[in-house]
Amino acid sequence: MASVGKQTKLNFTATRPRPVIKKEAPSFHRPITTDQTKTVEQVEAELNILRQFDLNLKYGPCLGMSRLERWERAQRFGLSPPVEVRNIVMSNHGNTLYSECLWFGERGLV
Repeated sequence: MASVGKQTKLNFTATRPRPVIKKEAPSFHRPITTDQTKTVEQVEAELNILRQFDLNLKYGPCLGMSRLERWERAQRFGLSPPVEVRNIVMSNHGNTLYSECLWFGERGLV
């Protein structure tokens, strides 16, 4: 055990590879769903529909609630939110990329 204040020098040779640590990306950064039959284009199309829903002020504010909660609130108020949004969110249950609004996780917004 090294004593406090004493620096030890590690001897690495040029031929010794450095260890690579691979970390899995958080679920809100992964556009991969549990349905592995979707193409990248289908996933992007779904996410585009959800982004358009987030940006449409007709359905009220989206900060502080999930997309499904916002959709249900808009439905209660008779605003006729797109059923497709609900279907996309429900089919990707548990994936925050689909369930949370566009600004989810941004500091200073909520």
